[in-house]
Amino acid sequence: IMGMREFLTDQLINADGQIRISPRDELKTPESFRGVFFAEAHVFWIKPPAGRYDANRLSSRALWERRLDQAPEALAYAPQLNRQVFVLHNDETLSVRMVGIEPDVQRMVSNIEKHIEHGRLTDWPGAGAAVIAGGALLDRLGLRPGDNLMIAAPRREAQPVKIKGVFRTGNRTLDESVVYAALNTVQRITASSGEVSDIVVKVRDPMAAADLADQWSQFSRDKVQSWDQANSQIFEIFRSQDIFFNSITGIILLIVAFGIYNILNMVVTQKKREIAILKSFGFDERDIMQLFVIQGVILGILGGLAGLAVGAGVCAWLQTIPINRQGFGAMSTAKTLMVSWSAWIYVKAFLITLASAMVSSLLPARQGARLSPIEIIRGAT
Repeated sequence: IMGMREFLTDQLINADGQIRISPRDELKTPESFRGVFFAEAHVFWIKPPAGRYDANRLSSRALWERRLDQAPEALAYAPQLNRQVFVLHNDETLSVRMVGIEPDVQRMVSNIEKHIEHGRLTDWPGAGAAVIAGGALLDRLGLRPGDNLMIAAPRREAQPVKIKGVFRTGNRTLDESVVYAALNTVQRITASSGEVSDIVVKVRDPMAAADLADQWSQFSRDKVQSWDQANSQIFEIFRSQDIFFNSITGIILLIVAFGIYNILNMVVTQKKREIAILKSFGFDERDIMQLFVIQGVILGILGGLAGLAVGAGVCAWLQTIPINRQGFGAMSTAKTLMVSWSAWIYVKAFLITLASAMVSSLLPARQGARLSPIEIIRGAT
């Protein structure tokens, strides 16, 4: 599960920048029309306005570009134009998202280039009406690179484009519903001359993207959202998993503690005579406690090391289990079960085991240290 979590986090961070600046949709309320009909007049609504304004362009692209040029936290940014269009082939019509990009800067903010299995982003500048489509989409339509495809924007005539490349990200939803094209191509097909709907930003510290997005959102009415804010539901699932993991870890700790306690308790019972002899030679309670605590620590260290070795072996085996056998093809990024090899996982497991062994050895050690030599000898006779 930690391996899958690391994989998803990497995909979210590197897929398309860490901060997205896009138009903000506003709800229609009576306040939205204040002063529109009559200045300083109160309007009585028979039916209050509802719904929302769907903005499809940024408030000021030039202003954002100047601000990002001066922001030291921004490594690169790329304008985009996202439009919903229809692809038509034979008798099939599909709704897809057409993303207009500038190839030279898009490759600096996302990892889309590494998922392209045919063609290159650099082929676009002189290619005219060309697109790079998802492999799952082309498989569904029965097309391949070099074929022509008809694309129609809402209330616009269909126009032909040539398929110059294919990408496969391993995400079937994305591979089946997205088409990339040059920014000017999308502007022409959708009659959006000069428009930009989004600016995607790559920042120096992806983990600080949320704080940065909150700061930038105060500069404009546009929506500024970081990668983790846009995928907050996924991180809610992660937090639920953490609660489950911690509960399981607590149960395991109890099992380990009781196991070590029982072992040392039996040792104390069996070694009463030896304890009496040690005390008669001058060993005090602290010395006796140290003996049993050290014994418990040794058990914890040996058990922890053995557990790490067995755990690493099981993880290595799990990593060979094939997954994703259907649908994503050769460019899939996840062909086997993903396993996290973070050193912190092993360090944390060993420290928890060692701490559990030390705590569980204190009670038997204290019990053995309090034994009276005279009572032990009397009991033995």
